[in-house]
Amino acid sequence: MLADEAYDDARHLGDRFLPEVGPAALEVFDRLPAHTWTADRRWRQRMARAFGDLACDLADGLWPNPVCAVEDMALDLALEDAPAHLEGLREEDDHHALPEHEGDYSYSRLLFRHR
Repeated sequence: MLADEAYDDARHLGDRFLPEVGPAALEVFDRLPAHTWTADRRWRQRMARAFGDLACDLADGLWPNPVCAVEDMALDLALEDAPAHLEGLREEDDHHALPEHEGDYSYSRLLFRHR
């Protein structure tokens, strides 16, 4: 979801500085540190791709392993959004059919590994 939102933001912003556009029209980039707000379209597209790269790690059964600052910021946002995302799942969602594990929803373990 964050990748889609970041790609949308990147298309909307183009090469414009974030303060020129205003954060009300954005979903991802206004949540990043202020030093990123002057980034160009190419950087923003790499940021959007970072969300997808980390999601692929998870889909492959791997720990998300940021390999650059962009992926590190992407993982921070994903961890920040995870609890709200889980609350929004419907009861019939496939997520609820997965076997339970004692470490489910223990983001502190991932945060420790991430830092």
